Amino acid sequence: MNQCVLAPHPHDDFLGCGGTTARRAQEGWHVDIELASSAGSANARGEVVARRDARFEDACAASNLLEAAPARLFPLPRVEA
Repeated sequence: MNQCVLAPHPHDDFLGCGGTTARRAQEGWHVDIELASSAGSANARGEVVARRDARFEDACAASNLLEAAPARLFPLPRVEA
């Protein structure tokens, strides 16, 4: 069996369905995690507080904890308001 998790942001994958993902991986399912992200995250003042690389490293570590395949990142362009 296969499961594909599509998450609009790093961390949404395990916050939204981490328990199900971990259970299925332990049951032998092949689990892929696909993430989309802009350059980083910003605080209320618009200051970048996390770089994409650091957030992606966190997502890969979470994929490992969930026993899923390594997360894949689909970078999105940063849109200025």
